[in-house]
Amino acid sequence: MIGKISIGKGFAGCLSYCLKNKDKSKETPPRAAVLYYNQCFGNVHQLIRQFNDVRRLNNRINKPVWHSSFSFIVEDKLTSQDKIDIAISFASKFDFSDNQFIVIEHNDTPNHPHFHIITNRVGFDGKTVTDSNNYKRLAEFCRSIEKEYNLTCVQSPDKFLPPNERRHHRNDTRKENMKSYINLALSNSISLPQFIQKINENGCQVEVGRGIAFIDEKKVRVKGSEIGFSLDNIKKQLAKNINDQLSLTKNRDRSINLEL
Repeated sequence: MIGKISIGKGFAGCLSYCLKNKDKSKETPPRAAVLYYNQCFGNVHQLIRQFNDVRRLNNRINKPVWHSSFSFIVEDKLTSQDKIDIAISFASKFDFSDNQFIVIEHNDTPNHPHFHIITNRVGFDGKTVTDSNNYKRLAEFCRSIEKEYNLTCVQSPDKFLPPNERRHHRNDTRKENMKSYINLALSNSISLPQFIQKINENGCQVEVGRGIAFIDEKKVRVKGSEIGFSLDNIKKQLAKNINDQLSLTKNRDRSINLEL
């Protein structure tokens, strides 16, 4: 399951988009279906008026619109009630259970089942729901819902696309190659200059300052800390290599003396 949150200024555009039914023919189901109303009711015009009436209780907030969406893979079968329950759990988790919100399911993308939640951040008491640290809290919520409903763990939108349309993650491949170069160079070095020289031999460059960064042959720059090789970690490993080499030399000398 993938969740997204956006914070906006106007309810009219957001509600109109989410509630719009593009195909008016009777042969196809409506694009948008309201699953749940909380502290609100009616058609799109009535909803816009109601949401705006409450937002005026706090004129200090510039972005009162909280728009969330949740997407699933086709194989994960959820009932309408499941989606309502997830939305109510989400409202509880993010402290807007008593605020106006509406849950809308979209049916125009069969390979990308999803639903929307539009929330008024301003409550009837004039207080505002915080949007602090949303991304981390959202990720934690998605993982918990996946476990509760036995859903497939999906953290990349590419999973919803056919294989031929998915993005190729070149940066990830380059990072893996860079990690291999670093591991090899680090295992055969006992000083920072020697380590840098071995990295250079693989066609890569090294930048050392307060930290360390690596630049591959395509001029893609990666911070060492992003791939598990901070400057401190590298220095610690080099020191360990020196100690291991000294211990090996002592053991070898001891063995020679015993033979003599």
